[in-house]
Amino acid sequence: MFAYPESYLLPELRPGVTQTTPYHDLLIELRNQTRLTPVQARKLAEKYHAALTTKLGANLPEPLRDTALVITEQLTDTQLSERRTLIANQFGNLANPAQAPNYLQEIFYFVPLALALQLQKAGQFLSALDWIETFYADHLKASERKIYRGLVVEEQITTQYQRNPDNWLRVGLNPHEIATVRASAHTQFTLMTLVRYQRMLNEALRLDIEDFDDDLSLVRETMISPTGQPQRQAYELAVGVCNADGVQGAAERSFLTGLPPIPAPRGLWTEPRRAVAPARRTRRPRGAPIVPAPAAPP
Repeated sequence: MFAYPESYLLPELRPGVTQTTPYHDLLIELRNQTRLTPVQARKLAEKYHAALTTKLGANLPEPLRDTALVITEQLTDTQLSERRTLIANQFGNLANPAQAPNYLQEIFYFVPLALALQLQKAGQFLSALDWIETFYADHLKASERKIYRGLVVEEQITTQYQRNPDNWLRVGLNPHEIATVRASAHTQFTLMTLVRYQRMLNEALRLDIEDFDDDLSLVRETMISPTGQPQRQAYELAVGVCNADGVQGAAERSFLTGLPPIPAPRGLWTEPRRAVAPARRTRRPRGAPIVPAPAAPP
């Protein structure tokens, strides 16, 4: 931990004296949300922000109060740029991100990170990546990726490895305390988290594609009756497959020529910057029968 604190910079490991009460309560609620959803994550962020505004009152700068700012992952590139400017103004000339007020660190870094980590545990990889992008937007050019000002400021830290031999086994073992004298420690933790989530997402998508290929083959095999006419049962089967896999677009539905239109897939929402896929569904074992959708409309 002393050599590589950037591997252990989890939000819940922050020293208790640096945590606000609303932040501590948020961590407790996240531990109780074993299957956190994107909607629940936004509600928890809103609840934390409202409690923080009430707790700090006039000590919380007006631009950071819940009446002027929304903690959310649904931000456009323009809004990300505006948020970068807002955070930079609040940081001022601080030489170390650890010197920033606790509320500033929490609102713009540790709360989104905590939500992303819990969403990842629930299999909500896309939503987790969206929360990470609120403080490190990897889709932007290199000079604009660090939305949270602390990730920029920590580049100037002079890395130190010195320890007091009299108490080094008892004092200063918290990774967040060690990171205060390590350059770009939080950036490294962010990048490791980002890469891990991208790999998990790619694997989840790969498994879904394999499942859909199997489902699609079965639909095509059963689509045409002996007389050459589409069967009602095949239609219902196709609807069930498309709804289960979140199919969009005419390409995937081209094999349904002559059938009534397939209802739009459920559970999708379009984020301003990219389409967000539905949550990972339970994988159907290969060869297992497909459960047809409800009867087709007359």
